Amino acid sequence: MCIFIQEKNSNRYIAFPYNFWLYPDHNPGMKDLISCEISALNFLKEHKMDFNKWIYQGIPYVNDSVEKVLYKKYCTPQTGNNTDKEILSNMNLDSDDSKFIQTIRDQFKKLALEKLTDEYEIPKCNAYLRKIIYTIIDVEFPELVLIQKDENSKKPVNVVKYLSVEGKKSYEEAKQESNLKKFLQKCGFRRVFNELVKSKAIIVGHNLIADIMFTYYSFVGEFPAEFEDFKKQINELFPR
Repeated sequence: MCIFIQEKNSNRYIAFPYNFWLYPDHNPGMKDLISCEISALNFLKEHKMDFNKWIYQGIPYVNDSVEKVLYKKYCTPQTGNNTDKEILSNMNLDSDDSKFIQTIRDQFKKLALEKLTDEYEIPKCNAYLRKIIYTIIDVEFPELVLIQKDENSKKPVNVVKYLSVEGKKSYEEAKQESNLKKFLQKCGFRRVFNELVKSKAIIVGHNLIADIMFTYYSFVGEFPAEFEDFKKQINELFPR
């Protein structure tokens, strides 16, 4: 990518070329697949492309639909609602699971009533029971917080602890800041694409149709069924 800026009171332009190494991250809604032609790899090899840098230092990117999913995950407040209450009122549990949930609930009551500073580690259980436990915290124990430790590992540990009003406020603010950072990191080069679209800058290139199509597929999504619709969307994204 090369940005050209015109000098004041001059017909001269200053060029600012940039090379970005893009490598997709794993995200819901994106295909976990990279395909290359041998001839393309040979071309890159002959021109000394650093494949290690591409893989290990590549900037992630997402398309439009995945960005929306990530925004909902990291930037939308998760609070108890009617759906959560329905989950608790319609629990389908056998006797063992009912005892398990009641034991968890009793531990939460103890933490909340005694304002204990201890962390309570949630025992291993299936996804359905975890959903119920998380919902109980949201609906019944607003003074408790769920903290996931070692979240980048294959076996993260979930703990629950009591926080004062001030402590929970500070925790939620720090969590929002951390989630925003994760969201921006996940979006990666998509942020540059968004700014490029907002700028309405003149786009210049050689044999640009292939680059435009690749850019659209990578940062917007699947192609429209009709070519006329594709042209319309491209002109809306890059009108100049």
